[in-house]
Amino acid sequence: MEAPAPYAAGYQLRVLKEWLAGRPVPPPPADVAPEAFLQLTYANRTAPLMYLVLDPALLPETWREASLRLQQAYHQSVVHGLAQLSDGARLSGALTRRGIPVLAFRGPFAAQDLYGEPGVRPAADIDLLVPRACRNAALRVAEEAGYDLCDTLTPRWFYRRNHFQWTLRHRERGTLCDLHWAVQQPYKPIRMDYEALFRRAERSDSHGLSWTRPAPGDALLLACIHLGKEYPAGSLRAVSGGWPADVAETHVLLPWLDVARLVAGGR
Repeated sequence: MEAPAPYAAGYQLRVLKEWLAGRPVPPPPADVAPEAFLQLTYANRTAPLMYLVLDPALLPETWREASLRLQQAYHQSVVHGLAQLSDGARLSGALTRRGIPVLAFRGPFAAQDLYGEPGVRPAADIDLLVPRACRNAALRVAEEAGYDLCDTLTPRWFYRRNHFQWTLRHRERGTLCDLHWAVQQPYKPIRMDYEALFRRAERSDSHGLSWTRPAPGDALLLACIHLGKEYPAGSLRAVSGGWPADVAETHVLLPWLDVARLVAGGR
């Protein structure tokens, strides 16, 4: 009989904790069934990361099939992540050439910055942020670049008044893109200094591609906002998912970050 999901979640948390701390990752305990652990990694999109973190030599024979499936998930995610990174950098470049400031964040961009590979943290889409005043011009550039709105029934004025992004799909490659002008709906309590985000932006280069990313502290703040939005407090996914790993990894890599200042900037 397989152990319930909380046991698998507890082991995944321990794996992430030891890895982030630079300590050896422990082998799985006997009460964690490989299938339960595997399904949890699929649900939280951490399978590629677990493949890199878990040493196959330390896994028992009963985990052999799970190890191979984690490897398969990793290779598939790398191919997908590189394609997303390429499409995101291409659209980012098109916006920049038209004089529209743009930040590439989350998804394959964050994976590349945090883990050195865009496929380590698989994402459903790419995320770009433009100034609110440029949202209509940015949509026109995206449409010229081959993207269409996923929702063609809702009037555009409704998006501008009540939403915070254009949800797009590339008409040929199928790449999904959230073209943001904010990170939350206008009626949510969080207020961001977006002008400061763009002022502090940094250039990033990898795999022959270039894009503009948020400064490290701003990237951490954006990740925390997304974590709070996607995973309600107390949910199992909130403590076992990949987003907490991203937040923790950011702080491990950059322990000098002034968290109090970041919170003050994102009220």
